[in-house]
Amino acid sequence: MQEMTAVETSAAVADAVENWIDAFRTHGKTLQLGRSVIWSEDAGVWIRSRPEPEKDGYWNGLGVELTREAIENEIVQVNPPRTGSPPGNNQGVIAKDSAGVMWIMHRGRMNVAGKKVELKDYVEVASSFSIAPTVVRYDNNSSETCFPVAPIGSTWQTVASTRKFVDLCRYLRVGAFEGGEVASLQRSAMEFEEPSGTYTIPPRDSVEAHRLHHDIWQALKAELKRHSIPHTNEKIGLLGPDLYTVDDREPMLFEIKTGNDASSILMAVGQLFVYEKLLVRACRKIMVLPEGIRSSNSDLIGSLGIEIIEFRRKPPSITIDWPIGFFVSRR
Repeated sequence: MQEMTAVETSAAVADAVENWIDAFRTHGKTLQLGRSVIWSEDAGVWIRSRPEPEKDGYWNGLGVELTREAIENEIVQVNPPRTGSPPGNNQGVIAKDSAGVMWIMHRGRMNVAGKKVELKDYVEVASSFSIAPTVVRYDNNSSETCFPVAPIGSTWQTVASTRKFVDLCRYLRVGAFEGGEVASLQRSAMEFEEPSGTYTIPPRDSVEAHRLHHDIWQALKAELKRHSIPHTNEKIGLLGPDLYTVDDREPMLFEIKTGNDASSILMAVGQLFVYEKLLVRACRKIMVLPEGIRSSNSDLIGSLGIEIIEFRRKPPSITIDWPIGFFVSRR
């Protein structure tokens, strides 16, 4: 089992907590849901923190649902003590790994439906969320098993890792309240919603998104031209596929997305089917996504009769990974 060392100075604990919250500020915005929360649209998770530490530590609540009252849908609290030790009843710890990276950790105890839940009793479940139990050692030579919430470093990784930990806690809560069948269904939804691969661009940067979209479009057009396949991106009414072929064979319909998050995938699926109907022809539907899409999501998209092409961006160029034999049917 991996080991980490508890951080037990008030200044270092304060810096770690502030950097954690700053990561949410970088990738989110402040909303009023009865109380102030910082919501990351990209990761689908919010954090609610009190401005000053309490007497016994830092208070941080986490959730994924946006409702009128955030407290109604809070999933888990992560509350590191001000000085790092002793933790007491606080369910938060700041620890440092062997590489010197600071981590927000959870001590693994939750109160669910009036009963205490110990994450250490669900190690196999945690492992399926890519969360491994970790031994944290304190200055007084004591140690305990904790669970990683988020590393402090890359701001996006910090927020995305927090969401993964929240999903684990959410799964356990749903199982306690609703039973295993509903929890399994929830898990399937979580796997689809979880961000995967690399976020190619911040969704809020519309100018950069437009430029990237155009570069991918140009790369697609160049390859179709190389294969002498007639194509156009003429709009269909107010809608319009990003690119489609116009010869007398089965049309190829391309929809480009600069992210492979759940929202982008769902939008692309809808657009491809709608555009196919508007074209009044059966089409070969192709989704163009950043590399790194999760295999389960890829299988799901494939089951809908939609092909996937991945692209890689290494400025200033775009590389499209065309599947072997992609153009065979056009010969």
